[in-house]
Amino acid sequence: MGVRGFLSHLSIAKGSLTEVETQLLIAKRLGYLDGETADALLRRATQGSCLLAGLIRALKAKQAPANTG
Repeated sequence: MGVRGFLSHLSIAKGSLTEVETQLLIAKRLGYLDGETADALLRRATQGSCLLAGLIRALKAKQAPANTG
């Protein structure tokens, strides 16, 4: 798999993580998770999202042609 394919997988992973965040918020709202647990999991999801975003940004920058104008 090339960089393009990997970027595609990373994008899918980021979308899936957003879905997990939504499910955590719903679980908290419905009382399936207590606030402390839900907030801890949401913080971890946010950290993961930031890491994914950084990796995506770095790979896209590496892929971009050098601007030697």
